[in-house]
Amino acid sequence: MTNDQITKKLESITKEFQELGSQIAELTEMSTERLEEYKDGAMKEVHAAVADTAKEAKKQVKVADEYVHENPWAVVAGVSIVGLVLGALLSQITSKK
Repeated sequence: MTNDQITKKLESITKEFQELGSQIAELTEMSTERLEEYKDGAMKEVHAAVADTAKEAKKQVKVADEYVHENPWAVVAGVSIVGLVLGALLSQITSKK
């Protein structure tokens, strides 16, 4: 091989590497864009789920509030029974020590 052939071969290899580098850069950019799109989509889904959960929680709180206002003595009795049972359980636990 002559010097000219070697030079041309090196230039050809260099050009191929540059093209390969450009292709790699494009693929990296595409991957980054796809990841960004995926992240944005996932975040939208999370925000929608949080909004739905907040709406449902507000509905449930409103229902509970209405029930308590309509049946205050039933709630007082229920809470008293729960307190009594918890107190009895706790006294049993502490008396065993």
